[in-house]
Formats: sequence, structure tokens, C-alpha cells
Amino acid sequence: MDVEDRRRYFIVGSVILEIVQPLLRTKLENDYKRKENAYCCKDKINCRNNSKLPLIYCQWDLLYTENPGQPGHNCYCKFIANPVQLNELDITLTSLILLNCCHLGPSEENAVRKLRRYKNDYLSHNTEGKINETEYKSLWTDLINCVLQLDPNKQDELIRIQNRPLDEGLCSRYSTDLLNVHKKLNEIDTRIQGIDSAVQVYLKPVLNKYSSLEGEILDVVMMDDGRLVMCLYNQCRLLICNTDGSKAVTISVDGKPYCVIPVNNSTVAVTVIKTCVHPSIKIYDINNEHELNSIPVPGMTITCGIAMINNKLVIGADRGLVIVDYQTGEKLKYIETNCVLSGIHTSRGRIFFGYYKQNILCWYSFDNDNVHTITLPSTPRSMTTLQDGSLYVLCTDGSVQHVSTDVKQFKTLNINQSKFCNEIPFIRYNLKQKKGVTLSVKTGNIKILYEV
Repeated sequence: MDVEDRRRYFIVGSVILEIVQPLLRTKLENDYKRKENAYCCKDKINCRNNSKLPLIYCQWDLLYTENPGQPGHNCYCKFIANPVQLNELDITLTSLILLNCCHLGPSEENAVRKLRRYKNDYLSHNTEGKINETEYKSLWTDLINCVLQLDPNKQDELIRIQNRPLDEGLCSRYSTDLLNVHKKLNEIDTRIQGIDSAVQVYLKPVLNKYSSLEGEILDVVMMDDGRLVMCLYNQCRLLICNTDGSKAVTISVDGKPYCVIPVNNSTVAVTVIKTCVHPSIKIYDINNEHELNSIPVPGMTITCGIAMINNKLVIGADRGLVIVDYQTGEKLKYIETNCVLSGIHTSRGRIFFGYYKQNILCWYSFDNDNVHTITLPSTPRSMTTLQDGSLYVLCTDGSVQHVSTDVKQFKTLNINQSKFCNEIPFIRYNLKQKKGVTLSVKTGNIKILYEV
């Protein structure tokens, strides 16, 4: 690669990361005003019905947490603002908030829009890690004008970065060499729509004292703090450990654990089979390693999974969906489906599931109390939600379908993209960790999938 092309890339990257990012954060800190986007049922004086913010789901989840005590309506009292620090906001999100929630003049607004676009075009999406001389001349002039429009005192910093030798640039200042990152991404043929199969975790040393791996682990989830929780079916235990197998502890289960789902940061719900007894749901505190509650559910279809929605449990039973209060055990709602279900999953106020041996992905919407469907090439067996709200659906024919956020269209991933899903029954993605986890029931191997 031409040395000067590389040098220009690092200069632009340095300006964006060292000047633009902190500059936008500072401006946001000084100018931010709260913005609501729906009428409130309680605070009509302060509520304004403004247009929606153009946030994708991962950005919304960073900023807000839904209040489970306010179901059935859409107003800002339904959501709790998270204690977000400025350094948690990237340039894209910072610029969106500036453009929609701050009083910017026309020239300032234009500068923010341009800087955001330059960050995407010349840093985030520049997989070659270089900028040619022709592009650079007009780009550098624009960068200077945009930065100085927002803060005229940045002239000296811009000159300093422009004159910086290459070996004092991003290579030495930042822990990640962006060029190497892009190079690795190009070399990894499992790169798919934002997730990359990067690490395979072998937990055999952790499980040696129990039994062989084959058929032992039936389910695994990742908690928001990154810990893994696994169902050791034959051993009647839960195993909790870090992704490298360290700090492993187990919790005894009164029965055989089949499926597990996080309830909150320290609690999981587990479907349990016990001889001569109806299947039940058990709630465990994994920090203090003890059972909190046991909920008998006659007719529960234990193989179709378990999920959480609006701080309530969702299970399959009696050819339908049942919503259960995990604290009291009360059955709150029954949703008739008239079929055997598979792969229950919840996302954005919707309950997704498959029909047994049918090529149909279904979802129940609380908004209209209806079940909707879309036909796929094969029967869905597992699904998970990605950062942008779209779905990966694993099918029984081994294919992976990437389903759009509005569930109106899908795309089949090619073999190279989906080969990390071979011979696995499910995939789970943790939005806070930005990692997925898959399990091969046959070998007991767990793969951790990192966002790229």
C-alpha cells in the first residue's frame, strides 16, 4: 500500500476520533434538551407529540429501558432513561441527538451531518485503510471547515494532527490498529450481517468432573454481564461460568433442566422435567446460587423453549402460548395457536414462534392481538434478534434466514456466511454484550460470536 495513502487515512482517522468525537459530545452536553415523541398519559404539561427519533434498536436500548409497570400504551412515562455517560455515545448516535434534540443553526447542522458522513465513508466503511490524494484534498478542506464551524479554537489541533508522522498516529495512540481490523475482516469468510464467528469455547475441562459432553448441555444463554448459564440435563444442574470457562459454579436442580432464559441480571428461569410430575418452571438466583420459586405448568410443551416479554415469562402449552408472572406463578394470558410450537422467541413487544414441521415463521402482536405469518424455505427451529432489530432464523434444513425488522421479507445467507451454524440447534444474541452464543449438542462445543 502507498505510504502516503495510509498516512492520509490515519490523519483523517485521528481528526475524527481525537477532535470530532469529543467536540460533538461537548456540544451535546451544552445544548441538549429533552425530547418526547408521544403524548403522555400522566404529564400532559411537559409532553409534546414530536416526530420519532431516527434511532435503531441498539441505540434506543442504550438510552432507555422499558418500564414493565406501564404496559399497553406508548408514552414517555413507559420508559426509564438509562444513566448513559457521554463517552458511551459514538459519533453516529451523538450526531443524531444533536440534530434532533438541540438548537443548531443551519451551518452547524450542516457541519454535523457532513462530519457524520465522513466518519462513515472514510473510517467505518473504508475497508482498504487508505485515502488517495484526490479525495484527500477536498476532504481535508471540508473537515477543517466543519470542525471550525463548531469550534473555531480547534485550528492548532488540526495543524498538529496534519503534521503528525505516521508512527505517532493512530497506530500508537489507539489500542486497535484500524487497518489490521479491516484486513482481518476481509480474511474471515464467516463474516455475516454484523456477526462474526470468532471464538470457540471448549468447556470439557470444566465438565470433566460431571460426565462426557455429548448430550449433556441442552441449552445455554449469555447474561448481560457476559456470563454463560448452561443446562446440564443428565446431571440435574445449572453451570455458570465465564466465556473462557473460568469461575465455574453449579446449582443443583430438582429435576432435569431443559431450557433457560435470563429474567434479569442475576436471575434465570429454567424449564424442568421430573419423573411422574408435570413439567415446571424454576427461578434461580445465580449470584446466591439458590432456587427462588417453582411454578407448575400442566400441559407445558417443554421442547418449544421459554422467553421473556414485558417482565413476564412466555411458554408453549396446550397448542398455544401462555404468559406467566414469574414472581407469583399466575397465568396471565393464553394465546391460542391451534398447533404445536417450536423455537419461542420475543423481540420488540412481539412473540415469535414456528409451527411444527411447517415452513412458517409466526409472530403474535399485542398491538392488534393477532398472529401474523411469513413463509420461509424451511421450518424454523430457533431465532434471535440482532442489534438493528432484524432476526436470524435457523431452519431445520440447516439454512439461516435473515428476516427484516418489519418481518415482511427475508434473505437466505449463503453457505460461507452461515457455516458457523452447522449442526447447532439454536443461536442466542445478547444485545448488551453484542455477542452471540451457539451450542453443538452433539459435541458440547460452544461458540461465541462477536459483532464486527
